[in-house]
Amino acid sequence: MIGVLAEKKGDPWIAEFFEIFKTPWEEFHPRAHYDAVLANGQLGPETRLDTDLLIIYGRDKTGWDEKNGLEIQSSDNTALLSSPGGDLPIYCGFSRFYE
Repeated sequence: MIGVLAEKKGDPWIAEFFEIFKTPWEEFHPRAHYDAVLANGQLGPETRLDTDLLIIYGRDKTGWDEKNGLEIQSSDNTALLSSPGGDLPIYCGFSRFYE
């Protein structure tokens, strides 16, 4: 099960996305265990997580980043993320993070 922690609770676009891919999900509940958590900047340092995989999206520094000592370098430019499996264009800005 995927837990989604989004800025807008009940956002119809989130439901539509997971319905298209026939993927089970629910709005994030702090006391639940998830195979994966997909979170935006609403993830604070006090948020309790019980998950096997955490994916944080957004390009601004979050409380989770601060708690875990990550430095964030943001850019408004476009970028191309390259991997052996292919390239992924990033159009609306991005961030790099460092420990």
